[in-house]
Amino acid sequence: MSTDLFGKPLAGYPKYTLSLHQKRQATLLYHWMSMDYLQELLAMVQRLAHRGGGCCCRRSQRARAGPFHGQ
Repeated sequence: MSTDLFGKPLAGYPKYTLSLHQKRQATLLYHWMSMDYLQELLAMVQRLAHRGGGCCCRRSQRARAGPFHGQ
């Protein structure tokens, strides 16, 4: 009997196996999609935005104003 990635039995589906490369990819994806990793990534992006001195905000305000603003 074959099982899914979590060890649960599959009924009526053809047996499949993952190559070593596919297993490594699945492991990396599982790590990258974990809540702890995503929260730390968000914190890193926020720290980077604060260090930038708000230059991104000024650029986005100019972009919203349009190409003819100030002419």
